[in-house]
Amino acid sequence: MLICHRPVFTLIHVAILLISLTTSADIYAEEEVRCFCDKLTCPGSIVCTGKWCLIGVRGEGGQGRLDQFCGYDDAERPEDCAQSWNKWTEVCACTENLCNTFAYLRANIDRNNEEIAQEDPHRRTRVPKVADFKSNRAWYQNHNQIVLLLIIPLAVGGFVVCLIFLNFHCKMS
Repeated sequence: MLICHRPVFTLIHVAILLISLTTSADIYAEEEVRCFCDKLTCPGSIVCTGKWCLIGVRGEGGQGRLDQFCGYDDAERPEDCAQSWNKWTEVCACTENLCNTFAYLRANIDRNNEEIAQEDPHRRTRVPKVADFKSNRAWYQNHNQIVLLLIIPLAVGGFVVCLIFLNFHCKMS
């Protein structure tokens, strides 16, 4: 006679199993983040997973190219955001899910530039302030030029179209 033994799971076994599954899921969630990835780095996907995300403008060959990808090695990671780091013109690293966006890069680089400008107000920065652009708008602020270059040609063109229509209409009658 054959006797089959069935394993009996007690409440303790189930509790240990559930605790191990939830802690392993938490460890997995803490170790890897999802990041946007460009088509040159990840040809088949726009999302990758890694320990941290990286976004930046790489200046190779005299042209800047925006790169987004995942990183695994902490030795290759810049501290927060940096300018002129390795082959990067501007670069930021982050550890939240899908944080490597262009808006994140611009906001952090601009914040770093503002902090530097507050520390040393006489230091020149790459980006001119908005007030500097307003002083260069004198070439189109003159209203006479708007009348001369925009309104008069449109009025003359409209008048010519009306004359052609009237001439065509009179010949058809």
